[in-house]
Amino acid sequence: MPNAALRVVVDGDNIIITQPGSNSLAIYFRPRGQSFLVAKDAPVGTQEFRTRAWELATAKARELGWIN
Repeated sequence: MPNAALRVVVDGDNIIITQPGSNSLAIYFRPRGQSFLVAKDAPVGTQEFRTRAWELATAKARELGWIN
């Protein structure tokens, strides 16, 4: 999966990470008034996908100013 592109979508308070062509999915949100992300459900996909999804979600949350 090193070269597989992951898709990052912001939908309201959710950051959704998917891997096109697979069923891999991770959804994260920031609890109200907090400065961290939480997975809505257990991410679906390989360990590598879950690791990359968390990294991308964290980067997007920083970009949005949700977390430091």
